[in-house]
Amino acid sequence: MRILIFGAGAVGQALGCLLSNDGHIVDMIVRSRNLSALHENGLTMTGMSGDYHTDLKSSGYYTSVDDLPPDKVYDYVLVTTKTYGFEKALREIELLDPERVKSAVSVQIGCESIEKLASRFGSKKSLTVRISAGFEIECPGFVRITANTHPILIGGCLSGEVPEDAACLSGCLNHAGLPSETTPNIKSELLAGLLFDCALNPLGAALGVSYGLLGGDRSSLSIMSGIIRETFAVIGAMGEKTEWCSPEEYETYLFDELIPLYSDRNSSILHDIKNGNPTEIDALTGYVSARGKLHDVPSPVSDTMPKLIRFMVRQVSGEERCCTIE
Repeated sequence: MRILIFGAGAVGQALGCLLSNDGHIVDMIVRSRNLSALHENGLTMTGMSGDYHTDLKSSGYYTSVDDLPPDKVYDYVLVTTKTYGFEKALREIELLDPERVKSAVSVQIGCESIEKLASRFGSKKSLTVRISAGFEIECPGFVRITANTHPILIGGCLSGEVPEDAACLSGCLNHAGLPSETTPNIKSELLAGLLFDCALNPLGAALGVSYGLLGGDRSSLSIMSGIIRETFAVIGAMGEKTEWCSPEEYETYLFDELIPLYSDRNSSILHDIKNGNPTEIDALTGYVSARGKLHDVPSPVSDTMPKLIRFMVRQVSGEERCCTIE
């Protein structure tokens, strides 16, 4: 397969390493500051899924789609940027001749990326992925998988259908060493991911603790419960549903089953704050807050979390504070 990975952070580098190592032709759009390290060292992935390495001899690293060979046609373009970089990535990919892209794939947290992808490439060419594994980039070209408890899920825009390209990509990932499955209801799976990330990611960042510690304290459990109930209410107001019939049912699943599996995992938002990067808070409780306002659903806890995260960002960045209320 011929694959372009746009946004080679931890997830992009891990997927590029696995797919290239398995014989696929993989081109990667990377940051210019990482080019020399990637050319020198190639890509390495280690951790719970095994150890892999590739030097991408049959492929290449580029900093812009303008630099790609003009005759290259891709079976898949995997957009693995953070949510805040997704729009910019789409604008660049749109510069490619549509005939050069067979399928475009969004690989982000939250629920909005697949809708944005489909609005540009059409529902038949648009796929999305939900990844539950934890990826950490230790240095350019070296990624560690810290958690891999559920297979990658791949689906299309139309509920009840599994596109042929989704099944093909899933087969590629399985053969390359990363467990993957298709689903006819990817939107429901993305909403499940939204529940998980909203409950744990912002609060873990605000308190600076692992997910396991969040699950072991009555005060943090109470805050998470509030976020879960608000997220459920917003999902219902949007006309969507998940596999859980009530917030109480999901809380039991999260507290008793998921948190023990991810007890050592830390917040990606906290990682971004410490590294001076933008955060994805707007795709999590910021999304719930915005949709709550749109549908007249009160969400006071979800409204508060983005304010806490932005406060933390300002403390780290040294940005001048003001006394106005957001």
